[in-house]
Amino acid sequence: IADLIKLAGRFSDEFNQQEKIQVDLQDNEKKALKILVDALNANEEPEDIQNTIYQIAKSNDIQPKNFFMVLYQIILGTSRGPKIGPFISDIGRKQVAQKLSEYT
Repeated sequence: IADLIKLAGRFSDEFNQQEKIQVDLQDNEKKALKILVDALNANEEPEDIQNTIYQIAKSNDIQPKNFFMVLYQIILGTSRGPKIGPFISDIGRKQVAQKLSEYT
């Protein structure tokens, strides 16, 4: 467990130092990201984050799987990844919100 904690801490440090990557976003995706940034700045549980992302996508006429893909591209630089709610919680909601706000 100690090794996992060290690895998570190292990833968190590297996450803060990542350069902004180019992600082409539609207006409704930018709006959804802004709503998500606001939600992440509130205190939510990992499962609530997952559900919130899903609801934000639906309410902005975005297929949830496409919105999850956008989030993975911004956060990880890839189109897939671990379950996003718990992952965001592990990295830190505020850190992810700050990263996402660069794209709104």
